[in-house]
Amino acid sequence: MWDILSSLQLSKTRPSLSICVFMDDMLIFSTCIDVVSGTKLFLGCKFEMKNMGEVNVILDVRIIRKGDNILLSQEQYIEKLLKKFSVKF
Repeated sequence: MWDILSSLQLSKTRPSLSICVFMDDMLIFSTCIDVVSGTKLFLGCKFEMKNMGEVNVILDVRIIRKGDNILLSQEQYIEKLLKKFSVKF
């Protein structure tokens, strides 16, 4: 899944839509909020869904929005592994 996100190129000239699904979690990406809203309405008519708002962490990956950029960080996951194996940092 994250290979898709890391190579995702969204167009700034026309609306793009990407949906990433893992188990019962779904991320909807678009360059246009109206496309996101319409997609959520459509899928909400077909499936039981809960809007959890803007994503912060999914699958131990922290997602940070800075302007037009999206940054992915696995710092929390790495720290958890280091603690699990008693590695001091």
